[in-house]
Amino acid sequence: KNKLMNIHEYQAKNILKDYGAPVSSGVVIYSINEIREKIRKLNGKEFVLKAQIHAGGRGKAGGVKLVKNILMMPKFISLYVNIIDSICEKVGRFVMYWVFFMMFLLILSFVTRNIINFPLMWIIEMAQFTITAYYLLGGGYSMLADDHVRMDLFYGRLSKKGKAKMDIFTSIFLIFYLVLLFLGSITSLIYTIETKQKLFTAWAPYVWPIKTLMLIGILLMLLQAFSTLFKDIANIKEKKI
Repeated sequence: KNKLMNIHEYQAKNILKDYGAPVSSGVVIYSINEIREKIRKLNGKEFVLKAQIHAGGRGKAGGVKLVKNILMMPKFISLYVNIIDSICEKVGRFVMYWVFFMMFLLILSFVTRNIINFPLMWIIEMAQFTITAYYLLGGGYSMLADDHVRMDLFYGRLSKKGKAKMDIFTSIFLIFYLVLLFLGSITSLIYTIETKQKLFTAWAPYVWPIKTLMLIGILLMLLQAFSTLFKDIANIKEKKI
């Protein structure tokens, strides 16, 4: 006499997997409290939630759902982080090549001053402007790549969550400092433009171009500081950006 065997989809997949058949990854969730722990094992951003019942037509009855962002930060935070990280990376990579322009200026200064005896009065100040813009505009990228210089006494011994908590604590002071620096740079730029400020040198260049670049560089660092803060919060909550 023929006997019917009623098994759930996940049970059928396990049987097929045991015999080497390719099946999609999945987990069985028995309680809502298990969702976060088991979903992490799948390491994905989108999932298909399927009710396990002995009946057909699950999809029409609402038993099959596409689920997104279970372990994701809010969408606006993810969008902010992705945009700011992309801007800082592009600006940083572009500014990296300015160091070659600065080296060219310094070599040109040496040649004109010491070899052909025709010194250019503007060249040293232009090199100083270039290196200043190089450091400030590249600040956001340095924060993104975590390549800035720091003294590490015990930070390296902390766990991933411990480092994130420490970074959040120190970010408060960094953001406060950058906000003050940003407000000060706005005031300084306005004053420079209104007074048509120049350097008291033989070349006497206007100061507003370099102060504008300083303002942009500080703004990028401030925005990147918030981006880093959001990523640290995501690490603590074990969520993805």
